[in-house]
Amino acid sequence: MVLTRRALRIAALALLLASLQPFAFADGPDSYADLAARVVPDKLRTALKLLPSLTADTGPGEVKALRVSLLEAREQLDVFSFAFPNRVRSAEPLAAADVLTAWGRIKEALGQILREIIDWINHHVADTGIRVPIRIQAWDGREGAGGFGDGRALADAEAGAEEEAGAEEEEGGEDLGRHPQRRKERDLWFDVRVDLDEGYEVLGDFQDLDHSLVEYNDTDLQDKRAVCLDWQRRITRHSAAYDYLEFVSRPLHADELFKHKHSSKLFWGYRGVSPDTSLSGIRNLALMVRSSQLAQLLDWYPNVTALQADDLLQDPGHTTFHNFRKLIRSILAVLTEFPELLDAGRRTTATAVPGDAATEAAGSAAATAEAAAAAAATAEAATGVAALAGARRALAATATSTSSSSSSSSGNIRPSSGLLPRLQQLLRGSGAAASAGSAGAQGPVLDPGPGCDASGALKAFQQLFHDLGQINNKILAYQFYAARGDEWAAEAEEAHQQAAAGWADNLSFMATAQVDTMARCIADTLPRTDPHPRRRRLLLF
Repeated sequence: MVLTRRALRIAALALLLASLQPFAFADGPDSYADLAARVVPDKLRTALKLLPSLTADTGPGEVKALRVSLLEAREQLDVFSFAFPNRVRSAEPLAAADVLTAWGRIKEALGQILREIIDWINHHVADTGIRVPIRIQAWDGREGAGGFGDGRALADAEAGAEEEAGAEEEEGGEDLGRHPQRRKERDLWFDVRVDLDEGYEVLGDFQDLDHSLVEYNDTDLQDKRAVCLDWQRRITRHSAAYDYLEFVSRPLHADELFKHKHSSKLFWGYRGVSPDTSLSGIRNLALMVRSSQLAQLLDWYPNVTALQADDLLQDPGHTTFHNFRKLIRSILAVLTEFPELLDAGRRTTATAVPGDAATEAAGSAAATAEAAAAAAATAEAATGVAALAGARRALAATATSTSSSSSSSSGNIRPSSGLLPRLQQLLRGSGAAASAGSAGAQGPVLDPGPGCDASGALKAFQQLFHDLGQINNKILAYQFYAARGDEWAAEAEEAHQQAAAGWADNLSFMATAQVDTMARCIADTLPRTDPHPRRRRLLLF
């Protein structure tokens, strides 16, 4: 028996050493998992603290802070989805906890092999006359008192449990209000995301009564607020029972990645892009923004600019518009949360050449006009039309002073966009048109041309997102009135006309600012993430 035990120990050690793969270490102080641990708990904590602000007396205009906090928590949960385990067992009495880390999987594999070896020993030793004091039982890789036993019986029990769990899922899904009835092994990351997403949606419906140019009655108010209060009770109960904050605050492993079936496609979901454990956290985010988000934006952009105003009012055009706006919001969520992504290269090669009087004069004129436009925009709130005319004159002066260095006219620049003349000068180089024209069959091209100002591009993206939000409000107003019948036909038509005028303005903005060129500019400014010849990572399902 001594020899048998020693042989088993040697076999287990050899198997362990053979199973371990070399782990790649991140190339910076903060890994993808480190960033997740720094950002996600803080965002979720803020959202949960704001839950009590929703009461039976809360109005539609008073939920913005809570809704924004839910959005930020959900976005960062999506950004770092790969860092969080995708299967977590509920804390139940006498329930063995599955160890799903890399080490746990190795131990489980060892247990399976040892079970087979010991079954063979028990089978052959039983008839040899050798005295065995007890029947040997193999460790099955599980923690707790239930970790040793008959491997076959355990496998049968697990198979039955999995069949029950599968049947529960197939029966129309689980009731989010009955967490105790959920299957034992579930994706707790998904549970947290569902509650955040539901809150963002129902609060949005409630908030729309305030900012979507609609007239609502007390019944509308009471009904939508009741839905919000029901959601508030659910997430409060769920977060306490399943300790959402503790889940996202657990130590994470830099060398492990987890897939989730229901993760958002607006972050990592495009072209199969996923994090790489051999990269730092910031470089992983750069990989996501460049190769997934911005690439997706460039693919969608031609379809968006081809939309007519009436297309926005119904599907599929409305979905195309809505997804484009959400994608821009998702890109901004990453770039504003992690400004260091653009700090390394705010300005690339197309800066003014020292001693070039013409270039310096054009830059000075642009800066002066931009300042004048900003001042005029500030005064606009007080003086109305006169200030607006001043802004237009400032923009016109910029167009005249920089016409020799710009490849297109700025006559279509919107009066409210004081940053556009500067963007035109910096973003439109001699190679930009060629880059834009070559994005056809080969997929989106991420070369911005000879130079760009990423800071200006980011500001223009923020302006575009704001303007698309205004159009969305007008679309919601149209849908709100149109659903109420002929009695509200006049209001619906007015909202329709406002949406059409706003969309024409948006198309002009996107064409003048060259949104596709700005996307390439941002992509070119992000830290490089050249592929490694031998990436090693654990992608866990």
